[in-house]
Amino acid sequence: GASEARVSPNIIREQRDAGIAQITRAVTSDAFPRTFEAPLDPITQIYGLDRSGGGSPRLVVAFALPGEKLAYTTPPEAGGRAIYPVRVRILSIDQATGARYELDSLRQFAAAAPLKGGQYLTGVAEMKVPAGRYTTTLVLTQEGGKGALARLAAVEAPGTKGLRVSDVVLGREGSGITWNSGSTRVPMNPLNAYAKGATAELYYQLSGLTPGQTYATKLEFLSAAEQEAKPKLTLSFSATADADRVEVVRSIGLENLDAGSYRLRVTVTGAGATSSATAWLVIAKK
Repeated sequence: GASEARVSPNIIREQRDAGIAQITRAVTSDAFPRTFEAPLDPITQIYGLDRSGGGSPRLVVAFALPGEKLAYTTPPEAGGRAIYPVRVRILSIDQATGARYELDSLRQFAAAAPLKGGQYLTGVAEMKVPAGRYTTTLVLTQEGGKGALARLAAVEAPGTKGLRVSDVVLGREGSGITWNSGSTRVPMNPLNAYAKGATAELYYQLSGLTPGQTYATKLEFLSAAEQEAKPKLTLSFSATADADRVEVVRSIGLENLDAGSYRLRVTVTGAGATSSATAWLVIAKK
């Protein structure tokens, strides 16, 4: 069965220079020695997350491909829909042991009509790995030499030692793609871009909590361009832990942030420990 393709509005082009995932594009790599005749220019996010119950770390990748660069077919059995075959490959190398983990799958995405300029084909993939720190490469290809490679910096698949904030997912309702944590449907947003005044869906996992202890959380939106500037927006809340791990899901209104690129820093403090994680987002000019 074909996955439904979701079309993301072209609310962002400038996000490419936001350094969101520290993506380095290349036409060849050690892992995949091939040349792409037509680069697909992907936008990708990669997260180190766990299942909601813990003990099953994985790397979760969300991607967006510019629709006008993709090849498609309209087979009779598709009922007029455009079918986009995309081969999705993830290669991760454990930085400590050199162990390699690979996912290789062919996806068939279906769109009601062929995608036009400014529309994206979006998807999500995940690969289970042992806890650890990984260098990860995502390769997206179509037949005929169309391909895209994104090498992303180190990603940590969470373990269980001490207080830890997982990677932070900034999603958007209506983006069309979600990840299932085992207990929660997590909206994704590989473009990491929002219209002014929109709402971001925040998701992260906390582990290493001490039940009965109170933990304070601070969310700080900082200008991506200014290193030590004070936050443009700060939100704080506290909660008492009732388990050693928890999923945090919050909707955050962005109406008080002007257009531009931001870092979101999440800091959790309690029981004599502190942990933080950073995400990136862009608010479009209009």
